[in-house]
Amino acid sequence: VLLKTLEDAEATAHHTQADKKICLTRKMLMDALDEVRGAVMICYPMGLPEWDAVRTALEDNEDLSGTSYANDDMEPDKSQLWFAGKQMLPEKLLKDH
Repeated sequence: VLLKTLEDAEATAHHTQADKKICLTRKMLMDALDEVRGAVMICYPMGLPEWDAVRTALEDNEDLSGTSYANDDMEPDKSQLWFAGKQMLPEKLLKDH
């Protein structure tokens, strides 16, 4: 059950979806995450231990101290997205870059 659910969740966000012109939405991502949570609850009915990485990731309370991600506070108005040597501007479509 868990492996199948994880494969389905991975397929939801896989890069081949872009080739099929399927846009990944927040709702699709949250639905896949909810399905993974459900599968974990089915496989581990007593729950996972507090320190388990899967539990902390699903509960969105990972301790990132000591990693490079701990200091990454990105302010949206001061952030830039670059891809293939080009700055992606929010007012332009991807095809216009």
